[in-house]
Amino acid sequence: MKKALIQMNLAVFLWGFTGVLGRAISLNANMLVWWRLLITMISLWFLYLMQGKVRRMPARSILMISVIGTIQALHWVTF
Repeated sequence: MKKALIQMNLAVFLWGFTGVLGRAISLNANMLVWWRLLITMISLWFLYLMQGKVRRMPARSILMISVIGTIQALHWVTF
């Protein structure tokens, strides 16, 4: 219970702090999105490595994830 409360408070702090950081960012919107995507990808891989959840995936699963990611990226671009 205490761990969940700490995680919730950390999430609320980070979400609230993004508005403050938004004024300090001088990148245009497109570059900002790509940098955020890169930082998220690296962070998640690091987190999975630390937790021991990284494992080999079959080629079919990688293909399906790539197709879903491409469809989602096209949705973002055309939205």
